[in-house]
Amino acid sequence: MRTMRVGMAVAWLSLLAGALPAGAQEPYRLGEVCFCTGPAPQFGEYCQQGMELALEDIAREGGIKGRKLEVIREDCQAQPKLAIAGLTKLISLHKVPAFVTYGSSVVLALAPLAEQNKVVLLNTMATSEKIRQAGDFIFSNIAGSEVEVVQAAEFAARKLGAKKVAMLYVNNEFGLSGRTVFSQTAARVGMTTPVAEAHDIGATDYRTQLTKVRAAVPDLIFMYSHDKEIGYALKQAKQLGIDTPWLLYSGASAPVTAEIAGAALEGAIMPQWPWDPVGGTPKMREFVARYQAKHGKVPAIYVATCYDGYRLLGEALRSGATTGPEIRDFIYKVKNFEGVSGTLNFDQDGQVVWPARFMVVKGGKLTPYGR
Repeated sequence: MRTMRVGMAVAWLSLLAGALPAGAQEPYRLGEVCFCTGPAPQFGEYCQQGMELALEDIAREGGIKGRKLEVIREDCQAQPKLAIAGLTKLISLHKVPAFVTYGSSVVLALAPLAEQNKVVLLNTMATSEKIRQAGDFIFSNIAGSEVEVVQAAEFAARKLGAKKVAMLYVNNEFGLSGRTVFSQTAARVGMTTPVAEAHDIGATDYRTQLTKVRAAVPDLIFMYSHDKEIGYALKQAKQLGIDTPWLLYSGASAPVTAEIAGAALEGAIMPQWPWDPVGGTPKMREFVARYQAKHGKVPAIYVATCYDGYRLLGEALRSGATTGPEIRDFIYKVKNFEGVSGTLNFDQDGQVVWPARFMVVKGGKLTPYGR
């Protein structure tokens, strides 16, 4: 069933990039190791939506030097072992020079294989601080926890005056990274973290963890988990009468968090990157309007980062960079690439570094903190 689903997706995406002259050359191919099914399928949906818009734009521009761009997706269900099998297929059968993926556990599992085969791995959503040292062919067009979580902990101490912080985190590489970086930074800035409670990916019941959090009497709760998970935790905390302030992962700005949490999201604070779907650049606003016309809601930041990822790889191909090493060299040389998620520049480790803006939910809308 999984093979059939992926095969259908590949055929459809090839048609999406169509409208090019008959007799055109074979298409350029990129890969994606996706979360199409499993415990966090929303991330596969985010990336597919961003990819669709990117492929539409590339096709409208005449493709890549008159050739189609085809994306071949392999579903890993957020499982590293399945991800390795999927990437092996993309490399050996489809000969892709570059691929998009996400999820810290998956990115770190695939990095050695990408390095060994000199294939570019472009991470569009994962944030583990370990990705920075994962290899020369590994790039991220989203800031990692070594940027976001450090800034969040410093903000908690210096702006919020927090002294005792309880942590909730998802029990995978992403969440463990957030817990580690926050704990280390908290100690440096004079905060204690007496409670750190893990939960499974895709969990919907947080009452056990929240009971322990309440018993610790913290003056702030920091949650480093996925968008849906944060929504459920906030909703249940409100039902349990917990009124402690929350500091969240940036992904909590995804519409699905508000859909689940409802009024419980009010007052929550979270860092945000240059991405601003309401008051951002003209390019951001145009992208949001286009997405809303198609999907009826504001896109999550990950739709934008995945769109930018495919546009960046498309520009690499258009420049004549068609092998993994050539695409790697192209990305390292990128200067001020204007994406819809923000302006992209990559440091010596292949990572984008963005300064965070801290926002608070007021009246159901994100507002700059302190305004």
